[in-house]
Amino acid sequence: MSDKSQLEWFRNRRESRALSMVREHVTKVVDAGEELDNVLDAAVRGRKDELAAAFKRLLMDEKAADNVEINLVEELSRGELPPKDREDFMRLVSSVDLIADWLKVSGKNVDLLQETGVTIPPEVWSSFKEMTKNTLDCSRGLKVMIDVYGQDYDRMIKAREEVKRLENVVDDLYFANRKILVKIHTNPGIVVILNDLLEGIENATDYCKHSSDILLSLALQGR
Repeated sequence: MSDKSQLEWFRNRRESRALSMVREHVTKVVDAGEELDNVLDAAVRGRKDELAAAFKRLLMDEKAADNVEINLVEELSRGELPPKDREDFMRLVSSVDLIADWLKVSGKNVDLLQETGVTIPPEVWSSFKEMTKNTLDCSRGLKVMIDVYGQDYDRMIKAREEVKRLENVVDDLYFANRKILVKIHTNPGIVVILNDLLEGIENATDYCKHSSDILLSLALQGR
């Protein structure tokens, strides 16, 4: 095996291993998104026990995503990938992990509201859940991109367009929901928590879109 072909073999092997771990990372993020959606579903229906159970699973999924990130960064730091590829993968890993971080922030704010005992109208929870539903679908779109990376470029582009569309939907819902915050409670502290909840959902979706941009850039480099 020539030096050039050997380098290419190492690169492909390391890239394949990295992509496999990125897929695992995104899967954990999707799991976290599902649990945040379950948290909001339980809030809509006033099921406190179900909410607590879903929140606990959300924390576990976020922790699992963190663990994959640690292993993935370790894998990428070993040096076989060219510096540019390694840098792009690192950016992707960081962006994906921020999705999980912001999902956890949103879940913590719901849990905090439950602890205060404050009553939030079901219709408000429903409008918030509309955001989490679209955020979940957005993360699923990112997972499709990862799953077909290097195999089906057209399907990857289609999934990325759906990610962009859903990010815009969540953005519109975010501003619509902010308008009603001051109408549902006179306690400014509760309004702050609700606003933090909304921002967490929006930020998670923003990073989902950002991750799709990085992934598309990686795909274009590999064509």
